[in-house]
Amino acid sequence: MKPIIKKLANLSSLISFGKKSSKSATVASCDFIAGRVLFAAIKAVQPQPEIVSLIEGPSDQGMSDELLAKSGIQAEFVRTSVKGQGVVYRFLHFPKMNIEELSSALLFEAEKYIPFNPQDVVMDHVVIDDHLADAGGGVGMNLLLVAVKKDEVEAIMKPILSVNRKIELIDVNILAALNALEVFHAEDFQKSVGVLELGGEVSTLAISQAKKLRFVRELSFGEKDLSQKLKRGMGYSDDEVKKLFRTFDVPCDPAVAAILQEVLENLVNDLKMSFEYYLDQNASAQAISKLFLCGDIAPMPAIPEFLQKSFDFPVAGFDLLRCVKIGKAVEPQVLNSNQGMLPIILGRALRPV
Repeated sequence: MKPIIKKLANLSSLISFGKKSSKSATVASCDFIAGRVLFAAIKAVQPQPEIVSLIEGPSDQGMSDELLAKSGIQAEFVRTSVKGQGVVYRFLHFPKMNIEELSSALLFEAEKYIPFNPQDVVMDHVVIDDHLADAGGGVGMNLLLVAVKKDEVEAIMKPILSVNRKIELIDVNILAALNALEVFHAEDFQKSVGVLELGGEVSTLAISQAKKLRFVRELSFGEKDLSQKLKRGMGYSDDEVKKLFRTFDVPCDPAVAAILQEVLENLVNDLKMSFEYYLDQNASAQAISKLFLCGDIAPMPAIPEFLQKSFDFPVAGFDLLRCVKIGKAVEPQVLNSNQGMLPIILGRALRPV
């Protein structure tokens, strides 16, 4: 487990906002999503990175040598991400201390902050506010603690290691998306803004204010909820549901849209409660000015349309394709059907290591 811990220990720099990679090397990344594996190669150059290749295959074949060969790049190192219920986020306040003291304190007091056995997780942290005046004249600091279950880390590492590749970086999906927001939507990132990652079983809401992450919450909504409802309501097969979820350029059938909206109402209620809680718990919190969507099903027209009707601020996907080059080897159909994952892929690729 030492290599895993070492890589996750680097998250404290990876999730520090404001840092960009200056390397021109091509970055390889891998995502396991809803029955398929997605491999991307990105030239992580500023100001305009390039998607060199974007290849997908069935997840039951894993991260195969054939898939890597098809990508056109024989990458030794691969980047990937964790997400979902196995990831815990905690915003904490500590007295001002150095990095070694803080790391030791977090390890010693881990049971106070995470719902898992500390032996079953790897943890990392990033300081958000470094020098705060505390009551009584002391100096404090605010930080984000991230804990990830080891078995979830091992599950995403196993197929990559099985083809003799090395792990360069393990990120967190929502944090990678926030990095993409900073890079490609810098003006919005200076404001109070939300990012919603729509996942397979759970979704993640993050709120950043003045370029600092202030709130993260997991929501009990995902692609699975929509899938089950469509199967019952429309009699769709698994293949028909998958095709619908990845068809973004055709308006939904009215009957399908009605079913989707019924499920999305639960998501809207969770979002409203989350926004209210964020504002109530933080005296300096500001209402968000915009909500950005990402994740596999985020580009489905019915989703942003319904959310937009439910809120008085703009709701939209990331506008990334105007900012990146698309390599000749990238198939338009694959790019289009995976556009919801691009904020995560690109945000992760632009991390400094």
